[in-house]
Amino acid sequence: MTEKLQNKKKNLERALTEFREYCAIEKPKKVEMAGTIQGFEFTLEVFWKYFKALGESKGFQIDSPRSAIGAALQMGLLSDESIWINMLKDRNNTSHIYNAEVAKQIHGRVVAEYLPEFLRVQAKIP
Repeated sequence: MTEKLQNKKKNLERALTEFREYCAIEKPKKVEMAGTIQGFEFTLEVFWKYFKALGESKGFQIDSPRSAIGAALQMGLLSDESIWINMLKDRNNTSHIYNAEVAKQIHGRVVAEYLPEFLRVQAKIP
């Protein structure tokens, strides 16, 4: 593994450790939900950038988060592309609009669906 990939993997591990702490908060207050969502956005960013670096090291042409996800799928890191596409959609929704009800729904998905998916994929990362 190249030094660049090792650094990206360490960044991913640190981001995921912190994100897990946010997700463990029971009955989060509004500010804690916002922090969890921001942690999700950051963790997703670190994941796709790792996929990009790994994919490019294997000859994939990657120019966007979607193409990084496609490469990760082809490399066998992902088994369910749809959850990752939904993550991108939720990240875009949280970045472009603020609606308390939408934030609450996204927070629910972040904790119940996205964290477990991040952990599954982390276990497969070389």
